Amino acid sequence: MAKQIRRFGTWMLVIGPLALLLVLLARPAEVHALTFSSPFWSNTSSNLECACAADCSACGGPSIWSPEGVNYLSGAFAHRVHVLDNPGRTGTVSIDVVWRSDLSGHSQLGRGWIPSWEVTVQKRILNQGSPESAGGHDVIVNYTSGFVGLFGWNGSAYVPSSCALYDTLSRPSGPSGPYRLADKWGGTIDFSSAGLPSVITDTRGGTTTLTHNANKQITNFR
Repeated sequence: MAKQIRRFGTWMLVIGPLALLLVLLARPAEVHALTFSSPFWSNTSSNLECACAADCSACGGPSIWSPEGVNYLSGAFAHRVHVLDNPGRTGTVSIDVVWRSDLSGHSQLGRGWIPSWEVTVQKRILNQGSPESAGGHDVIVNYTSGFVGLFGWNGSAYVPSSCALYDTLSRPSGPSGPYRLADKWGGTIDFSSAGLPSVITDTRGGTTTLTHNANKQITNFR
């Protein structure tokens, strides 16, 4: 009996998060009518971490997160839930969701929750008269870890303004076109005109296409 109970508990840990995610995605208008605002959340912490520190000391230094998910710098709490792995010919796509106590706003999955596919970009105009001149605008990138990256515009290219940020941001179609974010390993994210992820390309060329509705809620990815 004890063995059966443990087996049942293990299955619930696997099936429970997946079932919740399917319900939220299958009925977004009904489930989120009272809570969903926008995928463009903000981080309210007074001690924002660097990009590498947000990724568990990828820069070689000590982690700023405790094993329990508490940020040593700010006291914020983060909890990651692994939902599923989607194996493919070019690799495995991991689907996760992260909850952070220092995030403001309601995503499609609820307050403080970030799905692992939802990197977003927002162009911020700083000079209304000449937004394409040097310093005329910048771009905020919200990463799925809860890290907020900032790219400044120098008149011809984007330059990271956040510490230890090695991604590159560009507009392949020109000033009026959507954005592309590339990591240092060669993976890219192409964004829609709304600043939402549209096509995610891995280092082997495999692509994941995402579809959003007019309310900026994801309706399909393949």
